[in-house]
Amino acid sequence: MPSYSYPQIVKRSSTIDTIWFNERNMPHSFFEIEHSTDIQNSLLKFNDLQDFYARMTIVADIKRKAEFEYKMHFHAFDDLRLNKRVSFLSYDSLIKQYEMEEEKQLLDFIL
Repeated sequence: MPSYSYPQIVKRSSTIDTIWFNERNMPHSFFEIEHSTDIQNSLLKFNDLQDFYARMTIVADIKRKAEFEYKMHFHAFDDLRLNKRVSFLSYDSLIKQYEMEEEKQLLDFIL
């Protein structure tokens, strides 16, 4: 992991499931996969990292979207919610996006 910030921030972000970095080795996107763990723990990590100009996404089964929305309304996450910093991505949507990208790769020409 690039040392893109203070050691305590890099250490905190090292617990994120997936981080995409830009060409300057700064975080572009943070992804937390929430299959069975508490979504609130991921939101707390995102809350700690909210000063970075990066996308923050919870990836989970669509059945957990209500839990995500409920916890986003906790007062502790007001900044994340009001500034629309965190998104929810369902497994099904992720699979569809992947399949669409695969299809595009098969095309000889894209407008």
